Parts: sequence; structure tokens; C-alpha cells
Amino acid sequence: MNLKSWKTRDIMIVAILGMVLAILATVIDYAYSAGGAALGPIAARTLIGVVMFTALFIPYVVRKPGAALFGMLVVGLVQLPF
Repeated sequence: MNLKSWKTRDIMIVAILGMVLAILATVIDYAYSAGGAALGPIAARTLIGVVMFTALFIPYVVRKPGAALFGMLVVGLVQLPF
């Protein structure tokens, strides 16, 4: 991974996207748990795509080597207290 190609703007975009998507994924995770308990596994599986969305959206926007790793690290650190 070549860190010389990263600019401060890229780091900030990945961090902000990671925080926003982590909050979205946390809310969806609670809905996933409630949906799984109330409606069964088939209805709950419709919400699982949001987790994949967070993992794929950040590298799609930034397009730098290591963006997915850094973005998911931010997502994990934001979701940790919840």
C-alpha cells in the first residue's frame, strides 16, 4: 500500500463515510434483530445487504489502495460502543 498517494482529503472522506455508515449499520442491525425475532429469518435476511453496502461503498468512492481496510476499521471502531 502506497501511502504517498493518499491526501488528507482522502483520509477525511474515508473517516466521515465510515462514521456515517457505521451509524446506519448499527440502526439496521437493531432492526435486523427485531425483524428476525418477529418475522422470521426470510424477512430478516432482506436487511443483510446494508452490511455489505458499508464494506463496498467506501472503496468505490475513494478508489485508493487500502480504502476498504481503513474504512472498515473506522466502521468497527464506531460500532464498538454499541
